[in-house]
Amino acid sequence: MVPVASDDQTFTTTIPELVPIVDGDQETSMNDAPRPIGVDPEATGSFQRINAVDGARLTTRVNASETASFRVQNARPVEAVRMSTAGRPKVEHHEVEVKSNRRVFIILGVAALLVVAIVGTLLARALLSVEQVGDNPVAEQTQAVGDEGIEYRGTTYRLTQKDGGGYSLTSTSDGFEGTAVLYDLAGTPVTLILYNTAFVIPENLPDGTWDLIAYPLGGGSVTQQVTDADGNPIVGQGEISSATLSGDAIQISTTAGEQVTVSLV
Repeated sequence: MVPVASDDQTFTTTIPELVPIVDGDQETSMNDAPRPIGVDPEATGSFQRINAVDGARLTTRVNASETASFRVQNARPVEAVRMSTAGRPKVEHHEVEVKSNRRVFIILGVAALLVVAIVGTLLARALLSVEQVGDNPVAEQTQAVGDEGIEYRGTTYRLTQKDGGGYSLTSTSDGFEGTAVLYDLAGTPVTLILYNTAFVIPENLPDGTWDLIAYPLGGGSVTQQVTDADGNPIVGQGEISSATLSGDAIQISTTAGEQVTVSLV
């Protein structure tokens, strides 16, 4: 039976010496381990009494509330300690001093000035070129006079008679040597007309008829006959004596006195 403590009764407890109580300079050894059952503890010293001065205290109904109050007062809030300023590690703040390199800024400034100068020069040349084109606009509708040919965007086009007979449309460009043959005519050309980036050549054919050949400028140009609104080639009887560009049409006169107007729009 377990004894019940009264209000003024104090008990002294005994516990096995599982872990010996030693001072700071003492060492534990295997000889301090508990003795086997059946051995007299008074003779062997395997058990040791703990006095009240060593901190042992029996909790009774009288002091139970005091013990609980003591635990609450001495409890430390773990989270509060962690979040407090005193619990944080001290970290020194270091600022890295950045030294500016004046030579780099000077080089960048000079490079910026060079870029501005180059851009200004290019803009000035572009404006000058626009002004020159405005003063001397490129003729999109014109007609050759005699054997002079037509100069268009740095290239001169003319009708040239070949050594073996016949005629060709040829071109010569500035900065290039030689003459390029663009198209060999089947008949005898009357004149060379430029109309909106295409050359129109009225020609007299060997069979006693005449027609108009169109040669558009550009890569891969294909020469074809000028046609009417229905897509039929414009062909006339007789021989052309003169052909003149007049606005958007060509006025054709024949040796028989016939007048023909061919619209180019």
